[in-house]
Amino acid sequence: MTTPFEAMLEYAFAGRAASIVAVRDFALQKARALGARDPEDIAHAVLFKLCSTPAKARAALDSLAARNAALGASFEAAPAGSVPAISPEVLAQAEKQLAGYITEALRNKVIDEHRRKRDTDALPESDRLRDATTHEEPSELLAIRMRVLATIERDTQRPVWLDATVEAIETLATGERSMDDLTAECVAADPALTALPADAARIRARNRLQQQHQRARAYLHETVSTMTADGALAPDEARTAERWIQLLLRRQKSLPRASRRSEP
Repeated sequence: MTTPFEAMLEYAFAGRAASIVAVRDFALQKARALGARDPEDIAHAVLFKLCSTPAKARAALDSLAARNAALGASFEAAPAGSVPAISPEVLAQAEKQLAGYITEALRNKVIDEHRRKRDTDALPESDRLRDATTHEEPSELLAIRMRVLATIERDTQRPVWLDATVEAIETLATGERSMDDLTAECVAADPALTALPADAARIRARNRLQQQHQRARAYLHETVSTMTADGALAPDEARTAERWIQLLLRRQKSLPRASRRSEP
């Protein structure tokens, strides 16, 4: 049976997405043990951050290797394009490292979930992050997401802003970054905004970002519709893809003193 660390190795070094099932099962088990109100959502978020692409999975493994010299040596000794061979002793250490990493990430998400519960429950039903009638497994959603993004990447005519914006809304949905972070970066990158009073600059930047995020989600919806019409996605896969896009819609807190009318 493939262990979570072995699954990460195969995905990071050989791109075998099916292997991520072992990581999914571990994340779900731990999320439930930690008392997550929505364990599937918590697992989704952690998997997005940890291994939504082979590059992210490799980065996570490299972070483990930075604290495990023997593991790092195994990575360096592996021929290019091959899955590193790990000795049983080092593998046992790495399994514990990865388990601790995932458990800590899940624990932080569960804490955030409890903190947001009051605000989330107050939102209109259409703005809820989770629809209790859906039951996609994290690995299924992750696989469909990768197929949709791969289709977009093959489109050489896609908007130049799209890739960065999709990445931004994913980091918002997984909690890696906040709207305040993105707003501050937007202001700092635009001399026209930095010339404005601070509050006005932040409001204008936030409105700009919200519009970009809305256009990106619309583009994702259109891509899913096209893939479904072309037969690239089956109806149930299209529903899973739409579920992923729904997960990218998370309401952010309003700026201090900002009028609700200023938001699109």
